[in-house]
Amino acid sequence: VTKTVDTSYIRTHKWLIDKWVETDKGDTIGDEKIPKIWLLEGYNESENAYWYVDVDYDGYVDSAHKVWGTVTIVNTGTQDAVITSVADLLGGTAVDVDFGDVTFPYTLPVGETLEGTYSEDGEFEGNNVVTVTTEVDTYSDTKPIVWGDPATEINKTVNISDLSDLNGLVALGSVTAPTGNTFSYSEKFEWADYEGEQHLTFNNTATIVETGQNDSAVLKVNKLDEDLTVTKTVDTSYIRTHKWLID
Repeated sequence: VTKTVDTSYIRTHKWLIDKWVETDKGDTIGDEKIPKIWLLEGYNESENAYWYVDVDYDGYVDSAHKVWGTVTIVNTGTQDAVITSVADLLGGTAVDVDFGDVTFPYTLPVGETLEGTYSEDGEFEGNNVVTVTTEVDTYSDTKPIVWGDPATEINKTVNISDLSDLNGLVALGSVTAPTGNTFSYSEKFEWADYEGEQHLTFNNTATIVETGQNDSAVLKVNKLDEDLTVTKTVDTSYIRTHKWLID
Protein backbone atom coordinates (compact mmCIF):
# COMPACT_ATOMS: atom_id res chain seq x y z
CA VAL A 1 0.00 0.00 0.00
CA THR A 2 1.40 3.41 -1.00
CA LYS A 3 -0.07 6.83 -1.10
CA THR A 4 0.77 10.36 -2.26
CA VAL A 5 0.07 13.66 -0.54
CA ASP A 6 -0.01 16.83 -2.61
CA THR A 7 -0.85 20.24 -1.21
CA SER A 8 -1.63 23.68 -2.54
CA TYR A 9 -2.75 27.03 -1.20
CA ILE A 10 -3.01 30.68 -2.22
CA ARG A 11 -0.94 33.42 -0.59
CA THR A 12 -2.26 36.97 -0.71
CA HIS A 13 0.28 39.66 0.12
CA LYS A 14 -0.78 42.84 1.93
CA TRP A 15 0.55 46.38 1.57
CA LEU A 16 0.22 49.81 3.17
CA ILE A 17 0.52 53.17 1.38
CA ASP A 18 1.14 56.64 2.79
CA LYS A 19 1.60 59.94 0.93
CA TRP A 20 2.60 63.41 2.09
CA VAL A 21 4.15 66.66 0.86
CA GLU A 22 6.78 68.91 2.42
CA THR A 23 8.06 72.39 1.50
CA ASP A 24 11.32 74.26 1.98
CA LYS A 25 9.90 76.66 4.56
CA GLY A 26 7.43 74.23 6.15
CA ASP A 27 4.53 76.69 6.21
CA THR A 28 1.03 75.26 6.70
CA ILE A 29 -2.50 76.62 6.78
CA GLY A 30 -5.65 75.73 8.69
CA ASP A 31 -6.39 73.20 11.40
CA GLU A 32 -5.47 70.40 9.00
CA LYS A 33 -1.96 71.84 8.67
CA ILE A 34 -2.05 71.75 4.87
CA PRO A 35 1.40 72.57 3.45
CA LYS A 36 1.42 75.99 1.78
CA ILE A 37 3.83 78.04 -0.31
CA TRP A 38 3.63 81.83 -0.35
CA LEU A 39 5.16 83.50 -3.41
CA LEU A 40 5.82 87.23 -3.11
CA GLU A 41 8.10 89.39 -5.26
CA GLY A 42 11.17 90.47 -3.39
CA TYR A 43 10.46 88.20 -0.43
CA ASN A 44 9.90 84.58 -1.49
CA GLU A 45 10.11 84.40 -5.27
CA SER A 46 10.63 80.59 -5.44
CA GLU A 47 10.16 77.58 -3.21
CA ASN A 48 10.38 73.79 -3.63
CA ALA A 49 7.78 71.18 -2.71
CA TYR A 50 8.64 67.49 -2.18
CA TRP A 51 6.15 64.61 -2.45
CA TYR A 52 6.76 61.24 -0.81
CA VAL A 53 4.92 57.94 -1.36
CA ASP A 54 5.76 55.27 1.21
CA VAL A 55 4.72 51.68 0.38
CA ASP A 56 5.29 49.17 3.21
CA TYR A 57 4.86 45.40 3.27
CA ASP A 58 2.14 44.28 5.69
CA GLY A 59 2.51 40.50 5.69
CA TYR A 60 0.32 37.94 3.96
CA VAL A 61 -2.75 35.75 4.36
CA ASP A 62 -2.84 32.11 3.20
CA SER A 63 -6.13 30.63 2.02
CA ALA A 64 -7.77 27.98 -0.18
CA HIS A 65 -5.73 25.13 1.32
CA LYS A 66 -6.19 21.81 -0.44
CA VAL A 67 -4.77 18.32 0.03
CA TRP A 68 -5.12 15.57 -2.56
CA GLY A 69 -3.45 12.40 -3.74
CA THR A 70 -3.78 8.72 -4.60
CA VAL A 71 -3.92 5.47 -2.69
CA THR A 72 -2.40 2.53 -4.57
CA ILE A 73 -2.92 -1.06 -3.49
CA VAL A 74 -0.90 -3.73 -5.32
CA ASN A 75 -1.35 -7.45 -4.71
CA THR A 76 2.25 -8.66 -4.73
CA GLY A 77 1.40 -11.93 -2.95
CA THR A 78 0.58 -15.38 -4.26
CA GLN A 79 -3.12 -15.41 -3.42
CA ASP A 80 -6.07 -13.17 -4.10
CA ALA A 81 -6.65 -10.61 -1.34
CA VAL A 82 -10.10 -9.82 -0.04
CA ILE A 83 -10.01 -6.16 1.01
CA THR A 84 -12.63 -5.48 3.64
CA SER A 85 -11.99 -1.75 4.21
CA VAL A 86 -9.78 1.22 3.43
CA ALA A 87 -9.42 3.96 6.03
CA ASP A 88 -7.62 7.25 5.36
CA LEU A 89 -6.78 9.67 8.17
CA LEU A 90 -5.73 13.14 7.03
CA GLY A 91 -4.12 14.85 10.00
CA GLY A 92 -6.27 12.66 12.23
CA THR A 93 -9.47 13.38 10.28
CA ALA A 94 -11.15 10.56 8.38
CA VAL A 95 -11.55 11.30 4.66
CA ASP A 96 -13.09 9.36 1.80
CA VAL A 97 -11.01 7.64 -0.86
CA ASP A 98 -12.80 7.28 -4.19
CA PHE A 99 -12.21 3.90 -5.82
CA GLY A 100 -14.81 4.45 -8.51
CA ASP A 101 -17.33 1.63 -8.78
CA VAL A 102 -15.46 -0.60 -6.31
CA THR A 103 -17.25 -1.53 -3.10
CA PHE A 104 -15.89 -3.43 -0.13
CA PRO A 105 -15.36 -6.28 0.49
CA TYR A 106 -13.41 -6.38 -2.78
CA THR A 107 -11.22 -9.17 -4.10
CA LEU A 108 -7.92 -7.98 -5.56
CA PRO A 109 -6.42 -10.70 -7.75
CA VAL A 110 -2.71 -11.61 -7.63
CA GLY A 111 -0.65 -9.11 -9.56
CA GLU A 112 -3.50 -6.61 -9.87
CA THR A 113 -3.63 -3.00 -8.71
CA LEU A 114 -6.44 -1.00 -7.13
CA GLU A 115 -6.10 2.78 -7.12
CA GLY A 116 -8.24 5.43 -5.46
CA THR A 117 -8.07 9.19 -5.13
CA TYR A 118 -8.94 11.69 -2.42
CA SER A 119 -9.22 15.48 -2.28
CA GLU A 120 -9.99 17.64 0.73
CA ASP A 121 -10.18 21.38 1.37
CA GLY A 122 -8.61 22.64 4.57
CA GLU A 123 -5.31 23.30 6.30
CA PHE A 124 -4.49 19.88 7.71
CA GLU A 125 -1.38 19.29 9.80
CA GLY A 126 0.60 16.19 10.72
CA ASN A 127 0.52 12.95 8.72
CA ASN A 128 -1.74 11.28 6.22
CA VAL A 129 -2.18 7.61 7.13
CA VAL A 130 -3.98 5.07 4.96
CA THR A 131 -4.85 1.64 6.35
CA VAL A 132 -5.99 -1.26 4.19
CA THR A 133 -7.57 -4.21 5.96
CA THR A 134 -7.96 -7.62 4.35
CA GLU A 135 -9.32 -10.90 5.66
CA VAL A 136 -5.72 -11.88 6.44
CA ASP A 137 -3.80 -8.78 7.53
CA THR A 138 -3.60 -5.01 7.81
CA TYR A 139 -1.37 -2.81 5.63
CA SER A 140 -0.68 0.90 5.82
CA ASP A 141 1.37 3.79 4.51
CA THR A 142 2.13 7.13 6.18
CA LYS A 143 3.15 10.33 4.46
CA PRO A 144 3.73 13.73 6.07
CA ILE A 145 1.49 16.65 5.09
CA VAL A 146 3.95 19.24 3.83
CA TRP A 147 2.86 22.75 2.88
CA GLY A 148 5.54 23.99 0.53
CA ASP A 149 5.58 27.14 -1.49
CA PRO A 150 2.18 28.58 -2.39
CA ALA A 151 0.70 27.47 -5.70
CA THR A 152 -0.47 31.00 -6.39
CA GLU A 153 0.70 34.33 -4.99
CA ILE A 154 -1.59 37.33 -5.24
CA ASN A 155 -0.14 40.85 -5.15
CA LYS A 156 3.42 39.65 -4.59
CA THR A 157 4.49 42.44 -6.92
CA VAL A 158 2.38 45.59 -7.05
CA ASN A 159 2.65 48.74 -9.12
CA ILE A 160 2.34 52.27 -7.79
CA SER A 161 0.69 55.03 -9.81
CA ASP A 162 0.47 58.72 -9.01
CA LEU A 163 -2.23 61.09 -10.25
CA SER A 164 -1.57 64.78 -9.69
CA ASP A 165 -2.74 68.17 -10.89
CA LEU A 166 0.87 68.90 -11.80
CA ASN A 167 1.95 65.85 -13.77
CA GLY A 168 -1.19 63.88 -14.58
CA LEU A 169 -0.98 60.09 -14.27
CA VAL A 170 2.56 58.79 -13.68
CA ALA A 171 3.86 55.28 -12.93
CA LEU A 172 6.19 55.58 -9.94
CA GLY A 173 7.44 51.97 -10.00
CA SER A 174 6.76 48.64 -8.32
CA VAL A 175 7.59 46.75 -5.12
CA THR A 176 7.93 43.03 -4.51
CA ALA A 177 7.22 41.26 -1.22
CA PRO A 178 8.60 41.47 1.35
CA THR A 179 10.39 44.71 0.44
CA GLY A 180 8.67 48.09 0.29
CA ASN A 181 10.00 51.40 -1.00
CA THR A 182 9.63 55.16 -0.70
CA PHE A 183 9.11 57.04 -3.95
CA SER A 184 9.66 60.79 -4.18
CA TYR A 185 9.62 63.69 -6.61
CA SER A 186 9.75 67.47 -6.36
CA GLU A 187 8.57 70.65 -8.05
CA LYS A 188 9.92 74.21 -7.93
CA PHE A 189 7.34 76.99 -7.83
CA GLU A 190 8.43 80.38 -9.22
CA TRP A 191 6.71 83.71 -8.61
CA ALA A 192 7.51 84.75 -12.19
CA ASP A 193 5.59 81.79 -13.67
CA TYR A 194 2.21 83.23 -12.66
CA GLU A 195 0.36 86.36 -13.71
CA GLY A 196 -1.60 88.29 -11.16
CA GLU A 197 -2.62 87.16 -7.74
CA GLN A 198 -3.52 83.45 -7.64
CA HIS A 199 -4.69 81.02 -4.97
CA LEU A 200 -3.83 77.51 -6.20
CA THR A 201 -4.58 74.04 -4.84
CA PHE A 202 -2.65 71.02 -6.10
CA ASN A 203 -4.31 67.66 -5.36
CA ASN A 204 -2.35 64.45 -5.55
CA THR A 205 -3.26 60.78 -5.04
CA ALA A 206 -0.97 57.75 -5.06
CA THR A 207 -2.54 54.32 -5.63
CA ILE A 208 -1.49 50.68 -5.41
CA VAL A 209 -2.88 49.60 -8.78
CA GLU A 210 -3.58 45.97 -7.90
CA THR A 211 -5.35 46.58 -4.58
CA GLY A 212 -6.87 50.02 -5.09
CA GLN A 213 -5.38 51.28 -1.83
CA ASN A 214 -4.55 54.97 -2.04
CA ASP A 215 -3.55 58.04 -0.08
CA SER A 216 -3.70 61.73 -0.97
CA ALA A 217 -1.78 64.90 -0.26
CA VAL A 218 -2.74 68.53 -0.87
CA LEU A 219 -0.45 71.50 -1.50
CA LYS A 220 -1.65 75.09 -1.58
CA VAL A 221 0.27 77.85 -3.38
CA ASN A 222 -0.57 81.55 -3.04
CA LYS A 223 1.04 83.88 -5.56
CA LEU A 224 0.72 87.45 -4.32
CA ASP A 225 1.22 90.62 -6.32
CA GLU A 226 2.55 93.75 -4.69
CA ASP A 227 0.28 96.53 -5.95
CA LEU A 228 0.76 99.97 -4.41
CA THR A 229 -1.40 103.04 -4.95
CA VAL A 230 0.50 106.21 -4.06
CA THR A 231 -1.27 109.50 -3.37
CA LYS A 232 -0.22 112.64 -1.58
CA THR A 233 -1.48 116.01 -0.45
CA VAL A 234 0.29 119.37 -0.49
CA ASP A 235 -0.68 121.98 2.08
CA THR A 236 1.27 125.21 2.68
CA SER A 237 1.57 127.90 5.36
CA TYR A 238 3.90 130.78 6.21
CA ILE A 239 4.25 133.80 8.50
CA ARG A 240 4.31 137.43 7.13
CA THR A 241 6.06 140.00 9.23
CA HIS A 242 5.23 143.65 8.37
CA LYS A 243 7.82 146.39 8.79
CA TRP A 244 7.33 150.06 9.76
CA LEU A 245 9.25 153.35 9.87
CA ILE A 246 8.73 156.17 12.38
CA ASP A 247 10.09 159.76 12.45
